[in-house]
Amino acid sequence: MKVRIEFPPDIAELKVEEAKAWTPGQTLAWEAEEYKVPEKIKRVDEDIVIETKHIKVNLHKDEVQKIINLFK
Repeated sequence: MKVRIEFPPDIAELKVEEAKAWTPGQTLAWEAEEYKVPEKIKRVDEDIVIETKHIKVNLHKDEVQKIINLFK
């Protein structure tokens, strides 16, 4: 799965500091959460793209099928 998060400059600065403090062997996780932000869900070829102002998620058709199978 490919996830793209575009942080605004103030949050990006914090995330850069987190990345600088990272050492090999540690996990590194970033979370993004947006409230009351309209999302766009569209189909691009055989993929699904879910997009907000700062977050973009591309789901390949195989990943979409896995989600559909969960609801069967």
